[in-house]
Amino acid sequence: MGKIAAEKILSISQIIKDIEKKKFSPIYLFYGIEQYIIEEIINLIIQKAVDPSLKQLNVEKYYCPETDSETIVTSALSIPMLSDRKVIVVRDYEKINDSKAIRHYLEHPSQSTILILSANTIDKRKSIFSILSKNGVVVKCENLKRDELSQWIKKRVNLYQKEISETAVEMLFDLKGDSLQDIYSDIEKIVTFVGEKTKIEEKDILTVTGATKEFNIFELMNLIGNGEKSKAIFMLDKLLDQNTEPILIVNLLARHFIILWKIQNLRRVNHNPSEISSIMQINPYFIKDYMSQSEKFSIVRLEQCIELLKEADLQLKSVSLPKKIILDNLICNLIKPS
Repeated sequence: MGKIAAEKILSISQIIKDIEKKKFSPIYLFYGIEQYIIEEIINLIIQKAVDPSLKQLNVEKYYCPETDSETIVTSALSIPMLSDRKVIVVRDYEKINDSKAIRHYLEHPSQSTILILSANTIDKRKSIFSILSKNGVVVKCENLKRDELSQWIKKRVNLYQKEISETAVEMLFDLKGDSLQDIYSDIEKIVTFVGEKTKIEEKDILTVTGATKEFNIFELMNLIGNGEKSKAIFMLDKLLDQNTEPILIVNLLARHFIILWKIQNLRRVNHNPSEISSIMQINPYFIKDYMSQSEKFSIVRLEQCIELLKEADLQLKSVSLPKKIILDNLICNLIKPS
């Protein structure tokens, strides 16, 4: 399911399968930047381990360092109420006070308690980490790769008995980045928007999440194609004023230039607009505008622009220059070869 470095060679999908079968570990440690995945698994464990009517009695949640390790151990050793097991969730585990009590518990965990530890980071050099790895399940959760994220989006859409086109998935990824929380929030909005319609398409994504930004990117492309530098810079400022992330602007422009490059290649082998629309899975409503924009660039120039966008993407991720300067330079170079 995700980009996972699992300490016990267990994938997230395998862990979920075990949880679904109610095969629980007495201790789980989930850590990493993708907290949404962690929360999904925590909720699944609670759902499968404890009867909903008994959650108030058998699910306890703590935050470190507000709660000390002795309190957590005392709770973990207590007997479940009217249930075979109880669940204890400890968040910000990296801030816990390291005590003999917690170490002893992790070495000899209660079999009637599922202790779930959640952390942003973990120090593997500490001996307590080896204890956790030996007696529990330890999994690092990082951002999903693009293909993994695509599968995750499709699965979430399928939960609503709907499908989503490949181009719609790509657009959702480009517009929202790799935050699962943001993407899931938009999936809920999109599903509500399409109503009884069974397939989510590119135009639905545009309408619900990215219409304004996508429209402005399209307008920015027109200005770049027409060589209108001052107006293009103004449009860029408008996108930034909308709190559009600079890296997203570059990604959307890159996606747009790649589409134009593909269209140019299809035109070279005499495909007509209708065929290009079908091959590229572009809404027929937009194909004329894409065709018109592609005519303003040669194949060579489109390839140069794509390289410029790659360089800008790298600069935004690694150079200490103000991002506005990087983007201004990019627009100037896209309009006039450097």
